[in-house]
Amino acid sequence: MQKNILCFGDSNTWGYIPGTGERYAPEVRWPGVMAAALGADYHISEDGLNGRTTGFDFPWADCRNGQTGLPYALLSQRPLDLLIIALGINDLTVADPAFSAKSAAGLIRRTRMLQAVPDAGTHIFREDVKILIVAPAPVHPDYDRMFNADYYADSCRLAERYREMAQENGVEYLNAGDYAVASPVDCVHYTPESHRELGLAIAQKVREILDD
Repeated sequence: MQKNILCFGDSNTWGYIPGTGERYAPEVRWPGVMAAALGADYHISEDGLNGRTTGFDFPWADCRNGQTGLPYALLSQRPLDLLIIALGINDLTVADPAFSAKSAAGLIRRTRMLQAVPDAGTHIFREDVKILIVAPAPVHPDYDRMFNADYYADSCRLAERYREMAQENGVEYLNAGDYAVASPVDCVHYTPESHRELGLAIAQKVREILDD
């Protein structure tokens, strides 16, 4: 039976091209790389949104709150075997790494609550949906200089906070920073090479999680 995976993330899941704001082709984006590596036994759904946070509202950017968006994504893509959450870097405009990790934990709790609710009209229960947390790679070191911010050090601390949170909540974890780096062009978004390395790494992690 084909295994269904939802990738719920931000602009690096969407495939934002550094410097242009255009979108990488499906086969370049890390979910597409992952899909190609996994093959036909897996179905990959992409839900990437530029500027998405784990659970914070921006008055200048509607619909970016992951807490609000995740239930729609989960219900529309049911049934699922695995949810991949790749968020956190946008949180740092309003939160520190520890608070971001706590907010991401809220996404795990919300997912588990929805797993026990039957989808209207289909009555599908999936109480065994697994969750993989992908901590974001740090921004490029030039970010603070380019944008007059104090962002780089906090972005480097996200991975450890997310690892601790994933362990505490009993979910799988992967650090994107082990495979991807932010482009020096805009200091946030990944190059094609980083998308490829990350996609292959996540594919291997998915096999470890889902293969019998």
